[in-house]
Amino acid sequence: MTILSDETDRSCAPIGLFSCNLSKKASVGSAMLAPRLSSPLSIANEPLSIGEAFLTLEALFQHHQLDDPRESARILVCAVAGCNSAVLMTTPTKAIPEKSWKLLCDFARRRLEREPISRILGCREFWGLDLKISRAVLDPRADTETLVETCVNWIRERGLKNPNILDVGTGSGAVLCAVLSEIPDAKGLGIDISAEACAVAQNNLYDLGLSERASISCIDMASFREGEFDVILSNPPYIRSSEIKHLDPEVRSYDPHLALDGGPDGLRFYRILVSKYRQWKNPYSLCAVEIGQDQGSAVKEILREVGVRANVKVDLAGRDRIVCWEC
Repeated sequence: MTILSDETDRSCAPIGLFSCNLSKKASVGSAMLAPRLSSPLSIANEPLSIGEAFLTLEALFQHHQLDDPRESARILVCAVAGCNSAVLMTTPTKAIPEKSWKLLCDFARRRLEREPISRILGCREFWGLDLKISRAVLDPRADTETLVETCVNWIRERGLKNPNILDVGTGSGAVLCAVLSEIPDAKGLGIDISAEACAVAQNNLYDLGLSERASISCIDMASFREGEFDVILSNPPYIRSSEIKHLDPEVRSYDPHLALDGGPDGLRFYRILVSKYRQWKNPYSLCAVEIGQDQGSAVKEILREVGVRANVKVDLAGRDRIVCWEC
């Protein structure tokens, strides 16, 4: 795991550990360790062992009703201590140096503010790839892997050689990187209106050894006119503007609204893409876009109005996730 910002010089105020009396001890590996929950974390006085820190953070996150408190505590402690889960379980008395303790306290404070773990650490696993992310890009989610799967299967089923991929609104480059990692002779282009997002995507291509087969261009898709592509992919903004304020804090406060806001009905970018894709395609191509779970019929209707019949694919949870069509 890569920690992008080491803010150990920042003053880490008490992060608000709740006061309670936990007499029952918890077990990590072979050691019996009690969570330290009677007072706020003290940085200067007593950094905890990795086992104690794990139990303390788990109880803290659980008290504040955060999702998956045990996994969150494990990831943060292991990231700061530079160890894996096996070390945490078998050597729970391993000490955390004071500098790392300060960083862990800062990470815990940020998680209590509902910042996602992936953003705290600056990285996200997607399609088995370790990707860097920043505040400028959408945090890639497992649902989007259905878009990758749709593209990869289509290319393989047709035995397509040297396919050319266009990723519209590439963000971190997650989808483009995933497709290129599966199709060794593919090449691609990712476009995005955000210069900061483009920089993240370009760095991910480089870090994954894919930069010789793909490039990133900072351009609005409405202005993009060049190229002939075998596959056109997009995970566009599709949240209705009025619904953004109702999203979970991890999304509305940390994902860029530029990557979320799909206009009043959530369909703005589909209309633009449908009006443009014929300028980008080869004579026989695949277009595939991610959608919100209730948008399949609406996006199919936009396509039907221009004479295109499309299919809807579901994600692993059985929800409508992809609209795709051959053209």
